[in-house]
Amino acid sequence: AKDNKKTKLLLSVNAAAIPATIERAYEVNKIALHFDFINVMTYDYHGHWEPVTGHNSPLYRSSADSGSKL
Repeated sequence: AKDNKKTKLLLSVNAAAIPATIERAYEVNKIALHFDFINVMTYDYHGHWEPVTGHNSPLYRSSADSGSKL
């Protein structure tokens, strides 16, 4: 934006949602200073490892969902 004089550009990053990955890969308090948005990748909560297809972004937890990875 600075080089081409376009003031409406935004800088964003896609980041993992799993706490263990975040702790290994990012220093959130430092990188947050450099981005307009940090988009949390909220997919792959269900997949081929399950016997049924699950919705990737439900509003509410299913009775079949368990654990507290987030």
